[in-house]
Amino acid sequence: MLLLIKRVSQNNSSAPLDWSLVGRGILVSMSQVYGIDDCATAIVMDVAVGAASPMLLVTCTLGATIGTLVGKYTSKDSSKTSHA
Repeated sequence: MLLLIKRVSQNNSSAPLDWSLVGRGILVSMSQVYGIDDCATAIVMDVAVGAASPMLLVTCTLGATIGTLVGKYTSKDSSKTSHA
């Protein structure tokens, strides 16, 4: 497991961030808890949770958004560091 973490952290990705994939990650965050990575299923789950408890839907979506953006802005960006 530690080897996998090191390998991922050493990934030198200079590709620009695709914000549509960030939005998709926020959308499917609830369904990924159940191991399902599908937008249609995530929308059905969001509608069901929203019907049962709108406040729960808001907090889940807010938590997914904050978690995704914190990960994006705190990750090491290799293009911003100097290799002198």
